[in-house]
Amino acid sequence: MAKAKKLPSGNWRVQATAHGQTKSFTGSDRKTVEAEAAQWQAGMTEGPSELTLGKAYERYIESKSKILSPATIRKYKTMQKTYFKDLMPYRIDKIKDEMIQRAVNEIAAEHSPKTVRNIYGLLTAVLSVYRPHYRPNISLPQKVKTEIYVPTKAEVKSTLEAAKGTGYYTAILLGACCGMRAGEICALTSDDIHDDKIHVKQSLVCDDTGKWRTKPPKSFSGDRNIEIPETVKNALEGIQGKIVPYNPHSLSVGFRRILIRNNLPLFRFHDLRHFYVSELFDMGLPEKYIIAQVGHSSASITKAVYDHINSERQSKYAADIANHFSDF
Repeated sequence: MAKAKKLPSGNWRVQATAHGQTKSFTGSDRKTVEAEAAQWQAGMTEGPSELTLGKAYERYIESKSKILSPATIRKYKTMQKTYFKDLMPYRIDKIKDEMIQRAVNEIAAEHSPKTVRNIYGLLTAVLSVYRPHYRPNISLPQKVKTEIYVPTKAEVKSTLEAAKGTGYYTAILLGACCGMRAGEICALTSDDIHDDKIHVKQSLVCDDTGKWRTKPPKSFSGDRNIEIPETVKNALEGIQGKIVPYNPHSLSVGFRRILIRNNLPLFRFHDLRHFYVSELFDMGLPEKYIIAQVGHSSASITKAVYDHINSERQSKYAADIANHFSDF
């Protein structure tokens, strides 16, 4: 297998050769680029004339099984079983644009543009490895701007009041006042709490066999320390071992039941993180600090919440301006 070389930029590069063809792979992680080079060489060795799309999917997913998160591998396997089923028996050198376009069109009839793009993205990733010179020219549904819901402080307080006396109360506090994800909360133990700080270092995820297990954060930025607010500190007092007795699915289901039973606005457990981010922006904290505090790998997600908040403010300012001049 070709070995990666470190570039002056800090990235790693592998130049793989097969059947007289050379392809370069570059990335920030050495193991990832070496794995990508190896899977390309494997595909070129067998040749597209001997490889079906279904087999190519299997090889691609297997080659990523120790690199990507268990949840991502599970999602990939689900996509393999669910979509492009009519194309899976075909040799990949026989697959044409029209065949893919028809399949994408059928998927788009039942799924959102974002889901269609994710499904198609996996297909093109597989083809780029095992049929590298083929570049499908496919029309995809137009992207739709996703509306982010940010609960109000009153809604969060009402939800906490409704959850008092249940195991969900602490989980809601950790989401709303510490900005933790459901998987991070469900993996949290008393051993992760020291000196009035929570060390977020793992997440509970469902693997491709349907079993829940802990894993490190998705990105380097996900490993972080959070100062514990007094209200959260009081809720954590005396708890030993696992902080909440749920997995992310049961936590989300129980959270929704609390909202329904108490006639509260319906929003996702994850929206508590949006509330947390909005509160940090309202405090006037620098965006760079907020990104680090919530463990985002990039500014794009944080910016989406910020843009939502600004949009709401602009509407309010517009109304204030109109009211100001209404006496003339």
